[in-house]
Amino acid sequence: MKGQTFPKLNVFNVDKLTPSNRLVHGTVTDKSILKILNNFIQKKSYIKTVPSPWKSSNVKQNISSKALYKILNQKKDIPTAKGEYSRMLIHQTDFHSDIVELLSTEVFKTHSIILSGFYLYEQNQSMMWHTNSNEPGLRLYLTYVPESKKSFFRYMDHTGEIITSYDNEGWSYRIFKPSKENPLWHCVYSDTERYSIGFRIFDNL
Repeated sequence: MKGQTFPKLNVFNVDKLTPSNRLVHGTVTDKSILKILNNFIQKKSYIKTVPSPWKSSNVKQNISSKALYKILNQKKDIPTAKGEYSRMLIHQTDFHSDIVELLSTEVFKTHSIILSGFYLYEQNQSMMWHTNSNEPGLRLYLTYVPESKKSFFRYMDHTGEIITSYDNEGWSYRIFKPSKENPLWHCVYSDTERYSIGFRIFDNL
Protein backbone atom coordinates (compact mmCIF):
# COMPACT_ATOMS: atom_id res chain seq x y z
CA MET A 1 0.00 0.00 0.00
CA LYS A 2 2.97 2.31 -0.15
CA GLY A 3 2.25 5.46 -2.07
CA GLN A 4 -1.49 5.04 -1.71
CA THR A 5 -3.50 7.86 -0.15
CA PHE A 6 -6.36 6.99 2.15
CA PRO A 7 -9.35 9.20 2.94
CA LYS A 8 -9.54 10.54 6.46
CA LEU A 9 -11.32 7.97 8.59
CA ASN A 10 -13.25 8.31 11.82
CA VAL A 11 -15.08 5.03 11.94
CA PHE A 12 -14.77 3.42 15.36
CA ASN A 13 -16.24 6.11 17.65
CA VAL A 14 -13.49 5.79 20.24
CA ASP A 15 -14.64 9.06 21.79
CA LYS A 16 -17.82 7.27 22.90
CA LEU A 17 -15.85 5.07 25.31
CA THR A 18 -16.52 6.34 28.84
CA PRO A 19 -16.55 4.84 32.36
CA SER A 20 -20.28 4.26 31.89
CA ASN A 21 -20.03 3.08 28.27
CA ARG A 22 -17.27 0.49 28.29
CA LEU A 23 -17.88 -1.07 24.88
CA VAL A 24 -18.54 0.54 21.50
CA HIS A 25 -20.06 -1.75 18.86
CA GLY A 26 -20.95 -0.90 15.29
CA THR A 27 -20.96 -1.96 11.64
CA VAL A 28 -17.87 -1.47 9.50
CA THR A 29 -19.03 0.73 6.62
CA ASP A 30 -15.88 2.42 5.32
CA LYS A 31 -15.08 1.21 1.80
CA SER A 32 -11.30 1.29 2.25
CA ILE A 33 -11.43 -0.95 5.29
CA LEU A 34 -14.08 -3.25 3.81
CA LYS A 35 -12.04 -3.77 0.66
CA ILE A 36 -9.15 -5.20 2.68
CA LEU A 37 -11.37 -7.24 5.00
CA ASN A 38 -13.50 -8.73 2.22
CA ASN A 39 -10.38 -9.71 0.30
CA PHE A 40 -9.24 -11.55 3.42
CA ILE A 41 -12.50 -13.53 3.59
CA GLN A 42 -12.56 -14.29 -0.13
CA LYS A 43 -9.04 -15.74 -0.11
CA LYS A 44 -9.60 -18.50 2.41
CA SER A 45 -6.90 -20.56 0.73
CA TYR A 46 -4.45 -18.35 2.65
CA ILE A 47 -5.87 -19.48 5.97
CA LYS A 48 -4.89 -22.54 7.97
CA THR A 49 -6.16 -23.25 11.45
CA VAL A 50 -4.86 -24.85 14.62
CA PRO A 51 -7.77 -26.14 16.73
CA SER A 52 -7.80 -25.37 20.43
CA PRO A 53 -6.70 -28.32 22.57
CA TRP A 54 -9.30 -27.35 25.16
CA LYS A 55 -12.69 -29.08 24.96
CA SER A 56 -15.83 -28.77 27.04
CA SER A 57 -19.24 -30.39 27.00
CA ASN A 58 -20.75 -27.35 28.74
CA VAL A 59 -20.07 -24.61 26.20
CA LYS A 60 -23.17 -22.50 26.85
CA GLN A 61 -23.00 -23.02 30.59
CA ASN A 62 -19.42 -21.71 30.65
CA ILE A 63 -20.43 -18.36 29.12
CA SER A 64 -23.57 -17.93 31.23
CA SER A 65 -24.27 -15.26 33.84
CA LYS A 66 -24.22 -17.99 36.48
CA ALA A 67 -20.67 -18.96 35.49
CA LEU A 68 -19.47 -15.38 35.86
CA TYR A 69 -21.14 -14.88 39.24
CA LYS A 70 -19.41 -18.04 40.48
CA ILE A 71 -16.03 -16.61 39.42
CA LEU A 72 -16.78 -13.25 41.06
CA ASN A 73 -17.83 -14.94 44.30
CA GLN A 74 -14.43 -16.62 44.39
CA LYS A 75 -12.85 -13.15 44.07
CA LYS A 76 -10.40 -14.23 41.40
CA ASP A 77 -9.26 -12.75 38.13
CA ILE A 78 -9.00 -14.71 34.87
CA PRO A 79 -6.83 -12.59 32.55
CA THR A 80 -6.68 -15.14 29.72
CA ALA A 81 -9.58 -17.29 28.60
CA LYS A 82 -9.90 -20.90 27.66
CA GLY A 83 -11.98 -21.52 24.59
CA GLU A 84 -13.13 -23.87 21.89
CA TYR A 85 -12.03 -22.08 18.76
CA SER A 86 -9.28 -22.30 16.18
CA ARG A 87 -6.33 -19.96 15.92
CA MET A 88 -5.89 -18.88 12.34
CA LEU A 89 -2.51 -18.99 10.69
CA ILE A 90 -2.50 -16.38 7.96
CA HIS A 91 -0.25 -16.88 4.97
CA GLN A 92 -1.45 -13.72 3.27
CA THR A 93 1.24 -11.28 4.36
CA ASP A 94 -0.28 -8.43 2.34
CA PHE A 95 -3.31 -8.55 4.62
CA HIS A 96 -1.19 -7.97 7.72
CA SER A 97 0.62 -4.97 6.31
CA ASP A 98 -2.39 -3.49 4.53
CA ILE A 99 -4.82 -3.48 7.44
CA VAL A 100 -2.26 -2.32 10.01
CA GLU A 101 -1.01 0.44 7.72
CA LEU A 102 -4.52 1.69 7.04
CA LEU A 103 -5.50 1.71 10.70
CA SER A 104 -2.25 3.29 11.89
CA THR A 105 -2.05 6.01 9.23
CA GLU A 106 -5.69 7.00 8.93
CA VAL A 107 -7.58 5.95 12.04
CA PHE A 108 -5.22 5.86 15.02
CA LYS A 109 -2.65 8.36 13.82
CA THR A 110 -1.06 9.07 17.20
CA HIS A 111 -0.88 5.41 18.22
CA SER A 112 1.01 2.22 17.51
CA ILE A 113 -0.93 -0.88 16.51
CA ILE A 114 -0.14 -4.59 16.71
CA LEU A 115 -2.20 -7.59 15.69
CA SER A 116 -3.18 -9.50 18.81
CA GLY A 117 -5.10 -12.50 17.52
CA PHE A 118 -6.86 -14.26 14.68
CA TYR A 119 -9.67 -16.57 15.72
CA LEU A 120 -12.15 -18.76 13.90
CA TYR A 121 -15.19 -19.93 15.83
CA GLU A 122 -17.46 -22.56 14.38
CA GLN A 123 -20.82 -23.96 15.46
CA ASN A 124 -21.23 -24.12 19.25
CA GLN A 125 -17.78 -22.78 20.09
CA SER A 126 -16.85 -20.18 22.66
CA MET A 127 -14.26 -18.25 24.61
CA MET A 128 -14.91 -18.31 28.34
CA TRP A 129 -15.15 -15.40 30.77
CA HIS A 130 -11.93 -13.41 31.16
CA THR A 131 -10.68 -9.83 31.65
CA ASN A 132 -7.45 -9.24 29.64
CA SER A 133 -6.21 -7.48 32.79
CA ASN A 134 -2.68 -8.76 32.12
CA GLU A 135 -2.57 -6.74 28.88
CA PRO A 136 -4.39 -3.45 29.62
CA GLY A 137 -5.08 -0.82 27.00
CA LEU A 138 -7.25 -0.09 24.00
CA ARG A 139 -8.43 -3.09 21.97
CA LEU A 140 -10.19 -3.32 18.64
CA TYR A 141 -11.85 -6.44 17.26
CA LEU A 142 -13.10 -6.75 13.69
CA THR A 143 -15.58 -9.59 13.32
CA TYR A 144 -17.16 -11.28 10.31
CA VAL A 145 -20.17 -13.61 10.39
CA PRO A 146 -22.35 -14.86 7.48
CA GLU A 147 -25.52 -14.88 9.62
CA SER A 148 -27.04 -12.39 12.07
CA LYS A 149 -27.91 -13.09 15.71
CA LYS A 150 -26.10 -16.43 15.88
CA SER A 151 -23.04 -15.23 17.72
CA PHE A 152 -22.23 -12.64 20.35
CA PHE A 153 -19.80 -10.82 22.62
CA ARG A 154 -21.10 -10.82 26.21
CA TYR A 155 -19.76 -8.53 28.93
CA MET A 156 -20.48 -7.00 32.33
CA ASP A 157 -21.07 -3.25 32.26
CA HIS A 158 -20.19 -0.66 34.91
CA THR A 159 -23.43 -1.32 36.84
CA GLY A 160 -22.88 -5.08 37.03
CA GLU A 161 -25.47 -5.82 34.37
CA ILE A 162 -24.53 -8.51 31.87
CA ILE A 163 -24.99 -7.33 28.27
CA THR A 164 -25.16 -9.61 25.22
CA SER A 165 -23.95 -7.80 22.10
CA TYR A 166 -25.06 -9.83 19.07
CA ASP A 167 -23.20 -9.95 15.77
CA ASN A 168 -24.95 -8.91 12.58
CA GLU A 169 -24.20 -10.35 9.17
CA GLY A 170 -21.04 -8.95 7.63
CA TRP A 171 -18.23 -7.03 9.29
CA SER A 172 -18.64 -5.34 12.65
CA TYR A 173 -16.27 -3.79 15.17
CA ARG A 174 -15.99 -3.65 18.93
CA ILE A 175 -13.63 -1.44 20.84
CA PHE A 176 -12.97 -1.44 24.59
CA LYS A 177 -10.25 -0.68 27.11
CA PRO A 178 -9.60 -3.24 29.86
CA SER A 179 -7.36 -2.45 32.83
CA LYS A 180 -6.19 -4.07 36.06
CA GLU A 181 -8.05 -1.52 38.14
CA ASN A 182 -11.26 -1.70 36.13
CA PRO A 183 -11.43 -5.11 34.42
CA LEU A 184 -13.97 -5.78 31.69
CA TRP A 185 -15.35 -9.26 32.14
CA HIS A 186 -16.33 -10.69 28.76
CA CYS A 187 -16.80 -13.89 26.79
CA VAL A 188 -17.72 -14.96 23.25
CA TYR A 189 -20.10 -17.54 21.79
CA SER A 190 -20.80 -18.56 18.21
CA ASP A 191 -23.26 -20.90 16.55
CA THR A 192 -21.97 -20.04 13.09
CA GLU A 193 -18.67 -19.42 11.33
CA ARG A 194 -17.16 -16.37 13.05
CA TYR A 195 -13.88 -14.68 12.11
CA SER A 196 -12.38 -12.37 14.72
CA ILE A 197 -9.29 -10.21 14.17
CA GLY A 198 -7.88 -8.41 17.18
CA PHE A 199 -5.62 -5.37 17.56
CA ARG A 200 -3.93 -3.76 20.54
CA ILE A 201 -3.53 0.01 20.29
CA PHE A 202 -0.88 1.93 22.25
CA ASP A 203 -0.23 5.63 22.75
CA ASN A 204 2.98 6.70 21.05
CA LEU A 205 5.72 7.86 23.42
